[in-house]
Amino acid sequence: MKHINWKILMKRSEHDLQNVQDLIQGFLEATPDRIRSLQEAIQLEHAYSVEHAAHAIKGSVLPYGAAQIIAKASEIESMGGRGELEDAESCMGELRYLLDELYDDLWYVLDKKVTVKPESRLLAPLD
Repeated sequence: MKHINWKILMKRSEHDLQNVQDLIQGFLEATPDRIRSLQEAIQLEHAYSVEHAAHAIKGSVLPYGAAQIIAKASEIESMGGRGELEDAESCMGELRYLLDELYDDLWYVLDKKVTVKPESRLLAPLD
């Protein structure tokens, strides 16, 4: 579980396992829409939306202390802020890969506490 910093996660959840589960569940539910929003903003070359969507993703992974993901989302956020989106698509590919790893780790943590896993992974190709 290379993207979860347990020390940070436990501190953010006030050392309460129910809070950990709630954080994870919220992440698993909200992140697909955040990913789609960022991907669409990149495709439309809308720098302001790229900046804000990347910021939202960054904020969603802060409780896990996922340094690589935070850094990649920050990089995309900065691209949006500067209006320089030339490399945003390739960075988005890297971010999706990292988020996919975190997603798998979080499902592992929840394991039997969640009864239904989605049919596909979080970061399945967009339609």
